[in-house]
Amino acid sequence: MSKMFFIFLACVMVLGIGVSSYGNELSPAANQTAEHINDSVSSLNYDTANEQIRFTMQNGNTYTSSN
Repeated sequence: MSKMFFIFLACVMVLGIGVSSYGNELSPAANQTAEHINDSVSSLNYDTANEQIRFTMQNGNTYTSSN
């Protein structure tokens, strides 16, 4: 009885790992969007004192988050 339980438990664990790794994959559109953002942003800084995010785009525009 316990041998069957451990076999069942192993199958459930393998199935769970397979489903969770499949769920973490991004769609092709999401990958393309992430690459586009990565190509567009030239610098990204986080100011811990003021808790602000500053980033500069390739075209020179600078953006800062507000509190």
